[in-house]
Amino acid sequence: MPSSRFPALSALARTTLLAVIVSAGVAVTVPAYAGPAGAPGSGSSSSPSVIAGLTLTERTTTLAARRALDQAADVLAPKSARRAKQTLVHGRDATMALANLYVHRDQMSASDQSTASRMLARPTPGKRLCSTKVPICIHWLTSGDDKSSWAWVKQVRSVMENVYARYHKAGYRRPVGDGAVGGKKNYVDIYLRDVFDQGYYGYCAPDGKPANAPQGSTTAKAYCVLDNDYAHRQYPENTPLQNLQVTAAHEFFHAIQFGYDAGEDLWLMEGTAVWAEDEIYSAVNDNLQYLPYGQLRRPRTPLDKQTTYGVYGNWIFFRYLSERMPRKVGGMPLILRQIWQHADSTKGKKKNDYSIQAVADAVADRGKLFRTLYLQFAEANHHPWRAYREGRANKYPIAPITKSVTIRPASSSANGAYTLQHLTSASTRFVSHNVPAGRKLRVQVHLTRPGMQAAIVTVYLKSGALKKYPVKVNGRGNGSVAVPFATKTVQKAELTLASAARSYTCWKGTGMSCHGKPKYDALRDTWKGTLVKG
Repeated sequence: MPSSRFPALSALARTTLLAVIVSAGVAVTVPAYAGPAGAPGSGSSSSPSVIAGLTLTERTTTLAARRALDQAADVLAPKSARRAKQTLVHGRDATMALANLYVHRDQMSASDQSTASRMLARPTPGKRLCSTKVPICIHWLTSGDDKSSWAWVKQVRSVMENVYARYHKAGYRRPVGDGAVGGKKNYVDIYLRDVFDQGYYGYCAPDGKPANAPQGSTTAKAYCVLDNDYAHRQYPENTPLQNLQVTAAHEFFHAIQFGYDAGEDLWLMEGTAVWAEDEIYSAVNDNLQYLPYGQLRRPRTPLDKQTTYGVYGNWIFFRYLSERMPRKVGGMPLILRQIWQHADSTKGKKKNDYSIQAVADAVADRGKLFRTLYLQFAEANHHPWRAYREGRANKYPIAPITKSVTIRPASSSANGAYTLQHLTSASTRFVSHNVPAGRKLRVQVHLTRPGMQAAIVTVYLKSGALKKYPVKVNGRGNGSVAVPFATKTVQKAELTLASAARSYTCWKGTGMSCHGKPKYDALRDTWKGTLVKG
């Protein structure tokens, strides 16, 4: 994600509340932070960093940074005091809140930077056990509510050795070395604490910029915190070991992400982390709980929209990519590593993609169009039991049909229109009823932006087979295809329209790609289905 988003100003008036107008937009600075006020922030914002030219004592805190402070304070408070939902979310709230705080820390006054640094600080170390296999150290306490047993410490070490080795073998960049912090040079430190009271399973936090970080990069060192026992009375969904496994795999992937870009969009960071936990510990299946919130059930909600659980549920998109592009390195699909390599902030802003660009460019490296692949993903979600390897066994939810019509000789046509947001899809089901042999269904479409959109018709045969018919459209967005539709052999046909639009006006403080506002939402597409002679 590019970090040099706006030009810096050389001076600011020393007021406690100041609106500064710059050519790239508007930034509002606020008084020094005094704790959460009002509702917590809604996630990463990208108000211009207009304070970069000031000395630390002159700075006031930008609105985006104030939101980051509010959000982090809310997440780190005891669960009983939190204003947000009181559910366990595997540390995802804490990790992203702390990453957001880290990215915005330079936009704060001196006192607020001090507050942020305390929030980002490591726990007290206690005792230490380091691996002889991988650069990992486990830190634990022997008394109090945070105490861990020796057996559990060794269990954590074993799991972390496996997690580290899997990512390393797959070619991912190791988390950035932290020097001698933690007592062992450039080892990643894992702290065991009773984090249940905060309402999560664990987290990893950015721990400062690497000494050799290129100018403008948003990489970060990292440390992690896991629960001290995952006691079943607190975490009843899985066994303690299973909870440790998926949390370690998920959170450590965030530590790896920080080595590429700690400021990437939430949907990419969380979606790929949930994907990764399933790759390493596929049998646990903790990630299934999020599928109803992603595009398997909500295809008309943008893929990159920051929603409560949608950013986790859309791990299914990355599962689709990895199953369709199955080349592996070290036992893990290569395509996800290539996405993060495109998002790498250490390569300079000209080569540093923001999230959706990184996905599209990684797909293009394989000779595929993102528009086509996104359409295929949307279509596959209507029959996940056959489109995904674990779809049937794990009973993946099915994407809903937007509209269903019955086509029969007496009512031989139907038509309609859909308004699509970016990175969404809509579908029409045509049910065959008493349609004689020798008749077909002609499906016509008009796509508002044919360069960004695509359409396909899937025919469900009564034999159980599927036949797929991409709709070829001309430069004006008009296209049609005739498909088999005799009731004797055909159960139904489904038209899927998808908008793969990925153009944004960036850095507008949204929760979408590049924190931007989509340029091509509300695209109105029309369709028509008509019985014709074969």
